[in-house]
Amino acid sequence: MEKLGVVSPLVTKKSERRRQKRRQDHQGARIEVRKQRQRAVADAVEATRSAVRELADVAASEAVSPETFADQVVEVLRDDLCAKVLTNDDLVSDLSEEIVERSGAERAAALAEALAGRLSEESRVARLAISISEDAGDLTQAGRITEVVLGAAADDDADAGDFAAELAQIRMAGGELGDALEVLDVNCTRWPGHDELQSVRARALAWTVSLIWPDDRLASMSRPEVSAEQLEKARSFLDRFNDRSLLYRLRTAVEEFMARDSVLREWREQEMAAFLSEVRQAGSLGPFDEMSSEAGPLAAEYLWLGGPDDPDTEDLADGFTVLGRFAGAPDTAPALADTARSWYRHVRYGLWQVAGEGPASTDMPAAGVWVADLVTRRLVYAAIPAEQLKGLPRWSVLAGPLAPLGGVWRSGESLVVLDPALADRATEAALRVADEVVFGLAREHGIKAPRPRPDRSERPRPHGVLVDVLDAMDSYQADLTAKVLGGSLSNLVGMVEEAGRRLPALSNTDGDPIELISAVFPADDPAEVRRKLLTDEDFDSDDRPGEPDEVAGQLTWLGRQMSEAESANSLAQLHAEARKRGWGPIEPPVGPRRWLRGTVVFEAGAIRVEVNSRQRLQALSAKLSWAGAQAKPTVRSRIDPSMDLALPGGRLRGGRAGDPEAEETWRQHWPDEKVPALDNATPRAAAKAPRKRVLLESLLRQFEHDADSAANEGEQPLDVDQLRADLGMQDGVLG
Repeated sequence: MEKLGVVSPLVTKKSERRRQKRRQDHQGARIEVRKQRQRAVADAVEATRSAVRELADVAASEAVSPETFADQVVEVLRDDLCAKVLTNDDLVSDLSEEIVERSGAERAAALAEALAGRLSEESRVARLAISISEDAGDLTQAGRITEVVLGAAADDDADAGDFAAELAQIRMAGGELGDALEVLDVNCTRWPGHDELQSVRARALAWTVSLIWPDDRLASMSRPEVSAEQLEKARSFLDRFNDRSLLYRLRTAVEEFMARDSVLREWREQEMAAFLSEVRQAGSLGPFDEMSSEAGPLAAEYLWLGGPDDPDTEDLADGFTVLGRFAGAPDTAPALADTARSWYRHVRYGLWQVAGEGPASTDMPAAGVWVADLVTRRLVYAAIPAEQLKGLPRWSVLAGPLAPLGGVWRSGESLVVLDPALADRATEAALRVADEVVFGLAREHGIKAPRPRPDRSERPRPHGVLVDVLDAMDSYQADLTAKVLGGSLSNLVGMVEEAGRRLPALSNTDGDPIELISAVFPADDPAEVRRKLLTDEDFDSDDRPGEPDEVAGQLTWLGRQMSEAESANSLAQLHAEARKRGWGPIEPPVGPRRWLRGTVVFEAGAIRVEVNSRQRLQALSAKLSWAGAQAKPTVRSRIDPSMDLALPGGRLRGGRAGDPEAEETWRQHWPDEKVPALDNATPRAAAKAPRKRVLLESLLRQFEHDADSAANEGEQPLDVDQLRADLGMQDGVLG
């Protein structure tokens, strides 16, 4: 009798074959669907190519009127894929070049005019019409068509800013520099966050400066002639770009507005005290430590974005903020109200790395500077005053707000300055906090999100270099991150305060923290201890042959053997010191050289040792105990390092050049030394490895920053240009 629940093997095999057949059928169906989709896409692409090629053929045919050509373009635009081609700048440029080449400039201009006549029916013909006009050399017609499109555009039209930038470039191509800047001035106010508008403005202002203040480097550039009238008009817009009076008026008016309101006044005092207290705590400032002058103005401007009854909203553009109240007050001047709204809607807090060298002097008219936010990797063309840029070493980073006032991105009253290494640390911290905020918001709304990145405070990524090679964050992520950075502004200022007071972290060649220690070990027979120590190869004496033991002098406690580079650097520095002190020539050492770890001096009933770390004291104590000294010494510390110091791997040499001979010796050997900041690779090897090349570029930038700082202090700077040449790093990380 068959047991219940037992399945026949034959049934199992049949079921498995059916399942396999179903899987094969499903897989075959999916493959067929995929092939059909691929064929459909290929057919659509080919149809689009045919339609675009036909447009070029029709444009070149004298038998076809310009009006008929325009009708066919409108018809083609009804297809979505064709419309994408005819509204893509690069593809439209290629098509218009072909049309002008095949039909000639005169007919091409007529074709563009016919397209312009269809603007009211189909606005998407504008790009092709403008491009054909420009390629045909008819800038007047190109400008007229662009003006028509721009005049009909709504403020929320995503493409309108592109047309404004195009109009400004058309004006510049015709030598109408002043008119171009007028277009840019109006439309940068209309769309302050439009990158292309800001880029064109940067070129126009740079051109203006080069005409006012001729530069031999620009003399060979081919540019249209600019009339005296246009140059004078351009100069007026340059003056407006550099005029900070609107910001000063806003600051004064807002402070007076808060002073008149007792609730706002009391809230401001409390929040200012809390902000500065957070700075003190984050910066580990004592009660008698003075805070930098930048902290107060930064706090005051940040408080504009809050209010006494702020409902903890993430949207800054509301009536609860100080600026919102100020803008809505009936007695606020309209211009100042618009300026206040622009600030709280568009302000960006960031860690801004300055590109270029800024104004050459306070006498030369400034044309703005490009700055890149290390946190969001967004570029901004900003009017930063000369006093905030003067004397900045290369690769300095400015922390604080930028906001568009009257269409011009301006810095606030003050910014805090960070060196590249500190800026990388601050960027890492800001990104970590932003990740935690995003993760918290996602969990709150039931959205799955990646966990925040791990704490990399000991080795932050080289954000100052990465900002040049990675894409910017998308606008939503960037805006949230900028708000998070603004919210942690007090911690950032505190980090800068602490860094400015922190002493350099010195270490010896064993990697131990430096602490100069003098210790006395009691000993019944110091001479016997000395004799036993001399049997250890790590101890050496300066005894002369034939001298009795009782005349024995101190012993030197030796460390590891120097590398070839360390030996050469040490000898070069010794020669430099000998020349400085008039010691005369130094005999070259014989045999391998070793680092000095400490000294041991023998006295009546005691042994005195000098070492430069607690770790070395413990190690030497064990050796002395073995040799017969008592284990418990009397210890005295001091803080003037005089023994061997390891070469720092990050802020190497502080950017200061030493004696020329010592400097040359160091420069020859350093590229082949292993450097901790390069993951223990040599600089020469790092220059050939893409990932480590980024680390090397970051290190070289810190050298350049420190070299500029040394030059500003009247000292001889390190020749980083020569170092870059030796390593093949003249063109930076991309080579």
